[in-house]
Amino acid sequence: MATTQYTAAQKAALFATATRQNLHTLPSQTVTSDACTMQFTIPKVRLLQRLLLHVKASVKITHASGTAPTTDNFTHARLLRRISVDHNNSFIPFQISGVQSAMYGLTRFANNIYAPQSSNAQGFTYVPNLVASADGTNNSVEYCIDLPMTVNDRDPVGLILLQNETSTVTLTIDIATANEMLKNAAGYTVAINSLTITPFMETYSIPAQSEAFPDISVLKLVSGRRETFIQNANEFQLVTGQMYRKLILYFEDSNGAAIADTDLEKIELKFNMADTNYSITGKELRLWNQMHYYNDLPKGMYVFDFGSYPGMTNLAGTKDIIDTEKLTNFVLWFNAPNSGGTVDIVSERLDRIGTAS
Repeated sequence: MATTQYTAAQKAALFATATRQNLHTLPSQTVTSDACTMQFTIPKVRLLQRLLLHVKASVKITHASGTAPTTDNFTHARLLRRISVDHNNSFIPFQISGVQSAMYGLTRFANNIYAPQSSNAQGFTYVPNLVASADGTNNSVEYCIDLPMTVNDRDPVGLILLQNETSTVTLTIDIATANEMLKNAAGYTVAINSLTITPFMETYSIPAQSEAFPDISVLKLVSGRRETFIQNANEFQLVTGQMYRKLILYFEDSNGAAIADTDLEKIELKFNMADTNYSITGKELRLWNQMHYYNDLPKGMYVFDFGSYPGMTNLAGTKDIIDTEKLTNFVLWFNAPNSGGTVDIVSERLDRIGTAS
């Protein structure tokens, strides 16, 4: 008798009816100094959908005369220098900085929960106006980092099998030097009184029926890099050989201030240097992002979102995903006529086991 062959879509449909969601909080870790590392080993149970990190910190800020250090949308996130989720199967689902993790969180549906609020009654991300004094003032900061392994909450693409003797997933977090939290921090001293991170994870049970086990051969990879750019025309090569769902950009000038829309005369994505499928001004891209996310993104931040369409963040099909497997060059080009500075580039890509990097 012939064995029935199921497509990935059929397996996904069967999985949705044969599995069960699980939420579990993992033991917290606390540090009382900066420039150190936390590491968590993820339990070998079920299929991993996402990790969320509850970050709670107390920082002491001192200044001889200043009382109000300058903050921005990513001040809180600068406490974490690097976040990585490592799988011993030769791929890294997440490898981003704290700032880049906050940028990535803002590209989800209802992204306002990740926007800093001055009151902890208004949202989870609680970042009050920071205060300093000559003797030092303690400030509390609290926020959440979302690290979804799948492309969205509907489709199982990207699930990681934890319940495997040979599989180990490790979460590593590098704490920054405390003074990195502030921009334009001349004269200010920041010290970490305590910083506690509590991970909690969303997993799904393994179906009893083999035909309902989802296709886990496709991985979602999120990585970030920071590049220095000059005034006027700039070009950066992007990784090829994978499928792009998102490209997130955050521009700062040479003084560390987010640049204005008018400082980006044109942003382009070039395929093989000959085809330019995306060519748009900073102002127009900001409008396009507002249509997708229903909220304005922080100044200096822009997104090319190929896995969404207006009103359905992360829920689009594959129509606009950029497959770079057959491209020799995939280039980000932009013209910044009024400023040089730095750009954070965060990419969300899909790859298959055996080719991930």
